[in-house]
Amino acid sequence: MLKYNQLVQALKEELEQAPAGAKLATRLELRQKYGCTRTTVDRAIAELTREGYVYSLRGSGTYAADRETVLEGAGVSWALITPDVMNSIYTAILRGMCDIARQHNISVQIFNTDHDVRRQYDIIRSLAAARIGGVVLVPAIDKEGQEAACRLLVDNQVPFVFCNRKVEGVHDVPLVCSNGYYGGYLATKHLLEQGYVRPAFLGMKAYSVSLERYYGYAAAIMEAGMDLDRRCVALETDFQAEWPGYSETTVFLRLDNPPDSIFCAGESFKKPLLNGVYKAIEHMGLNIPGDIGVISHDNSVVCLQQSPNTTAVSYPAYASGLKAAEILCSLMNKVQLPAGGLYIQHPELVKRESCLGPAAQRGTEGQER
Repeated sequence: MLKYNQLVQALKEELEQAPAGAKLATRLELRQKYGCTRTTVDRAIAELTREGYVYSLRGSGTYAADRETVLEGAGVSWALITPDVMNSIYTAILRGMCDIARQHNISVQIFNTDHDVRRQYDIIRSLAAARIGGVVLVPAIDKEGQEAACRLLVDNQVPFVFCNRKVEGVHDVPLVCSNGYYGGYLATKHLLEQGYVRPAFLGMKAYSVSLERYYGYAAAIMEAGMDLDRRCVALETDFQAEWPGYSETTVFLRLDNPPDSIFCAGESFKKPLLNGVYKAIEHMGLNIPGDIGVISHDNSVVCLQQSPNTTAVSYPAYASGLKAAEILCSLMNKVQLPAGGLYIQHPELVKRESCLGPAAQRGTEGQER
């Protein structure tokens, strides 16, 4: 037999005697124990993963799978329940889930709620009745009536993970989320570093993450020794308007001392907030980025549809999908998770042309002269 086949067989024999969730020796230890190369060990682990003997958690190690669950699990599916399947964030979360699910021969379904709590309940009821293998839930923003749906999953022993936000009253369920506070701080700090001195904030307090980003915005303002002007804060953005963000931006720009930059703390994908912001700035005869800078959160495709393209804090959607799927694997294999169950992913800044600083306008004028 080839060394590779020998190693696979030896590890299978070990794993058949190991309890579910037992940690496999490290790759270095396996190389030393069996006298194999790193490539041989990597191939063997990949083969055992495909056959359902083991699963891996990034930064943690490789673990013995619950063989009884795997043997009975032909045709196991997971579900991603989101408010908007057209939102590029949720498609990236789906991609992360699928990349983990594929390693375990698990299929992934996606469901759309449009933030309709009743529709969310009906979806969950159907999935629980069908004994779905696992669920990643991005809850609707309406807090009323959601606990009952989550109880259906708990009562039917369906493993599930919250993504972005939790449902109040439902405890001991893991949450994968982005560091909204840091995202708001990062965006505002960048505006200040670019030379803007009066950033405004545009968000919607109905979204808990929007408030987190507002706190990060406020922290960066105060850290710079500046006063927080409430006239430059809009937390009641009307996403039902024809151009969300247009009226709020117009109010900002008509102040006696208007802001020189705007932080859009989130996006509505059916009616993009950035469209309204850019249109209002254009109608006021101002230049981006010289007269006023713009930065957004989430780094959606909408940022690339603007002229100039919008600098953004990138929501770690793909990483969130990976982590949520890894947690589902652990729950299915009855692995004891750390107390608290909070898994925070960190956003990053993607620099483009929309907030190069006030000097950008002066540079353009100098070139024209």
